[in-house]
Amino acid sequence: GPRPQYKFTGTGTDVPLMEWLRKYTFPAESSYKDLEAARYRYPLMVKRLLANGTTTATYFGSLHLEPNKVLVDTIIKLGQRAVVGKVCSH
Repeated sequence: GPRPQYKFTGTGTDVPLMEWLRKYTFPAESSYKDLEAARYRYPLMVKRLLANGTTTATYFGSLHLEPNKVLVDTIIKLGQRAVVGKVCSH
């Protein structure tokens, strides 16, 4: 589901999967350690999904617990139904 990889939807086909993760996803996930960035980005994503009719979603957040709590708070505030999981990779 949408998460730090959201901004790369439909992109990054220039490299194989593991290289794509190292090039695009892992740096994006690291940026979510910044709670202010998460507080800014997550509402944009959830609002866009709601505007396009996605009333229920499954999210895999970043490796970081606190930004995932920001995601949950955002979902609740904006009225979307969702299951949120913390990614356990790297």
